Amino acid sequence: MHDLELDVCVVGGGPAGALAAFRLATLGHRVCLLERQVFPRPQVGESLSPGIWPLLDSAGLGELISSTSFRAPGHTLLCWAESEPQLLPSDSRAGALLVDRGKFDALLLEAARQAGVYVVQPAQARVTRTPKGWQIFADGVGRFNISAKALVDAAGRKSCLGGRRVAFSPRTIALWAHLDANHDCATRVEAIPEGWLWAAPIADDKVSLLFFCDPSHIRRSSGGDLERLLRERMTKTVLFSGFAQATFSRSVAARDATCTYATEPIGADYIMIGEANYSLDPLSSTGVEKALQSALTGAAVVNTLINHPERSNLCTQFYRDRQHEVVNTHIVWMNQYYREVQRHAGKPFWNLRCASSIPRPNVLLSKRPKQPRLTTLVRLAPEVSLTREACVIDDEIARRPGIRAPSLVRPLVFLNGIEVGLLLADLAANATWQDLLVSWSRYIPPASAQRVAKWLWEKRILCEASLCADL
Repeated sequence: MHDLELDVCVVGGGPAGALAAFRLATLGHRVCLLERQVFPRPQVGESLSPGIWPLLDSAGLGELISSTSFRAPGHTLLCWAESEPQLLPSDSRAGALLVDRGKFDALLLEAARQAGVYVVQPAQARVTRTPKGWQIFADGVGRFNISAKALVDAAGRKSCLGGRRVAFSPRTIALWAHLDANHDCATRVEAIPEGWLWAAPIADDKVSLLFFCDPSHIRRSSGGDLERLLRERMTKTVLFSGFAQATFSRSVAARDATCTYATEPIGADYIMIGEANYSLDPLSSTGVEKALQSALTGAAVVNTLINHPERSNLCTQFYRDRQHEVVNTHIVWMNQYYREVQRHAGKPFWNLRCASSIPRPNVLLSKRPKQPRLTTLVRLAPEVSLTREACVIDDEIARRPGIRAPSLVRPLVFLNGIEVGLLLADLAANATWQDLLVSWSRYIPPASAQRVAKWLWEKRILCEASLCADL
């Protein structure tokens, strides 16, 4: 039995767990990571969105991934709203990657190990809360008894902490297989009456294939033979019929692809990240991006909980707000995108996914205000409020001056790295547009002052004093 006394224990070695462990180790914490499987492991999901790069670069891992021989996606063939194929050029997804997730995950985990994270793999973890933190028993390559101040649950949909989860999509199953097939380097997406299909090349003469449908369709139609069902669905398609007789290099696996979120994603000494926090519709191809994002945010939260336990309530509210923003934005996007497939209207799969979405925030204003002159008197619009908002500052959660406005999806603290709340708090009464630019140019470059002021004006956060004096 090995006894370890640490600051943080991370359960789960996927992208979220590995990146959070890496970041916490670089911040000086004693970190261990427990992963139940040996890498490389087979993993669903090979399409990574361009949004991964700012996240990886901010952690110092962008070069590691870019130097690996992962594929940039070629063109995309799409049969979605229309029955005829559409060709989307490769530059429409500049910066995206098609990766072998087993290799990608292993790279991030090795980076965490090199940063000083104590990795135990394979290891089954049992976690228990104690008055002093967490007691974790790990059984695998040896037995470990681990004491930790904080626990990071990165164990995926099943979670190591359990707890209630709420579905925000109809139940969805993904059938996943690898095919030995010649291909044209295209990514394929096609809506069919029973669901939708996705395929992309991941190596020479190897294609990853996914079919998303309702669980009831599999129960009614497969007869227990998932490969037969998958071949039958491809036979009747525009883009996938050429794969219908291909050799399956791995047996068909079924995975839950329902969108869900945890109702208690954070506490005073724990946090859920990645799919333990929320799982999104695979159609968006942003699952890994959002997992990495939650890992970096989660690392800042844990760093704050350890260094400043008095900020526990602030951290809790901040992390819950971020979760709600991601989920609500995704619901709007998801419902709009599924509603585009009118050619299958009336089919159960599509009917269930065309429910009315939550109201879209009023972020698109119908008419831009007339540009101000240098002598125009400006003021803060009446419906805008100056607030103090929780945000990430130097890898900790802290409060900073911010603004809330009807034209914003979320409270605003930083705009391109500039603290907007501080600028607006310094807005003098009866200031002209020129006065404002001169004043702000004392803190930021004049060109940046121009850009920020113009953006705030177009968002109706700043307005002409004479027009809103009586509002």
